Amino acid sequence: MGACHRVLLSTTMLASAFIAYGRRAYGACALVTPPSTFECSGANVVQQTIATNNADVSTLAGFSVVTGDLRAVSITAAGDLSYTDANASTLTAAAIGATALFIQSTGDDGLTPGSVTVDTNGVLIGGGYGIRASNYGGGALSITANGAVTGGNNTAIRAENFAAGTDLSVTAAGTVFGNFNGIFARNYGSGALSVTANSDATGRLFYGIYARNYGTDLSVTTGAGTAGTGANSGILARNDGSGALTVTANGDATAANSKLRIFLEWRGAMMCEDVCGSGFSSLSPDLCSGFFLPARRPPSWRRQTPPVCVEVTGARLRTVDQRAMLPARPGTPPS
Repeated sequence: MGACHRVLLSTTMLASAFIAYGRRAYGACALVTPPSTFECSGANVVQQTIATNNADVSTLAGFSVVTGDLRAVSITAAGDLSYTDANASTLTAAAIGATALFIQSTGDDGLTPGSVTVDTNGVLIGGGYGIRASNYGGGALSITANGAVTGGNNTAIRAENFAAGTDLSVTAAGTVFGNFNGIFARNYGSGALSVTANSDATGRLFYGIYARNYGTDLSVTTGAGTAGTGANSGILARNDGSGALTVTANGDATAANSKLRIFLEWRGAMMCEDVCGSGFSSLSPDLCSGFFLPARRPPSWRRQTPPVCVEVTGARLRTVDQRAMLPARPGTPPS
């Protein structure tokens, strides 16, 4: 009788443990307020998937996902999607090509424009991407990452806003490291693109920061004491839109395999703050040799009046004719 009781007790405990594990692994991101408000809790070992239109996802203290699945957290649906983590939640998807946080708005939900908002202070580690965010709807895409973000064999933060969208912004306060790129931001939408890196951004094979815009203004800002490091360029900023290109480099920009520490291309006006990191040599008292202008454009571009760089030094404002900085040969950076 005693042995039978012990076996029964052990079986009951095993069943309870299995149920608890199932709840922890499969019910951690739960709908708390219909139709679309979710809360994520507990320590989890499998991918958390949310596929509800206009999903508003937040975390509770102690939430984490450490998994061998292809995504730690996946949010894919139409409408206005958001992921908010103020609890330093760890998301790790270590498989090759995997993504720690994947979030994609597939389009508008009726009258609600498709948009994506990410605000996290957690550590995100993906075998491929730390954060991969995209928006096919009519709204904006915004990422704020205040924790360290790592993309093992690709890019730490990849953000793309497609043609129906408006603005795209990426702000990183934690260190970002990707095997390809640190931050990759591309806006096909009608609005502005803004990238701010207040910590180091490293892309081992390509770019520390890659920013390309087809809308209006493009601005890239790096914080004091930071480093933008890439094999090709520390910062690549290309504005194919109608507005200004503004680059404010308060930290260093380093290119491991090239002289192109900062590579700039644009269609419209350009503004560059005259703040050079220690990695630059000075071409003149007011210019940085890291600024490389578009020499590989078709002849029609070269016949146009060159863009004017507006430099601000204290209260002094001056303009510089960019022709003085054009390299002698296409594809050759200034010496």
